[in-house]
Amino acid sequence: PFRRAQTEFFKTLSFDKDKTVFAVGHICPVQTTLQKGDIFDIERDTYAKWNAEFERMGIEFMLCAHQHVAHVVLSDDEKNTLPHNYPVIVGTECAFQKEGAGKLFGTAIRFKKDGTAFAFTDEEKNVKEEFYIGK
Repeated sequence: PFRRAQTEFFKTLSFDKDKTVFAVGHICPVQTTLQKGDIFDIERDTYAKWNAEFERMGIEFMLCAHQHVAHVVLSDDEKNTLPHNYPVIVGTECAFQKEGAGKLFGTAIRFKKDGTAFAFTDEEKNVKEEFYIGK
């Protein structure tokens, strides 16, 4: 019921196209998990409605977490469960369970006149990967 209420709320939103418009959410609605069809691949019908609203609003990107792997989900990613026209930045990684344990990555975001720059960085400010979305 809460997600359905959020869907109705999204329908009320509109934005100035001259502004940077983006969405932030914990779960990546276009790719809820790294494995299609696994137990956590949930709410696909609701997320399809969210995606339609994000596309209507003209978001430039979405910032998410949940997957514990910092990466960029482009529209042509083979793991997508929903088609989308905007990149999704899954912006947090916890490497405690992997080689190099103890690293925690987050996302630095820099808004510029000609676009938005992203950098996945660890707690010592080491950059793992960078991504840029131009206007």
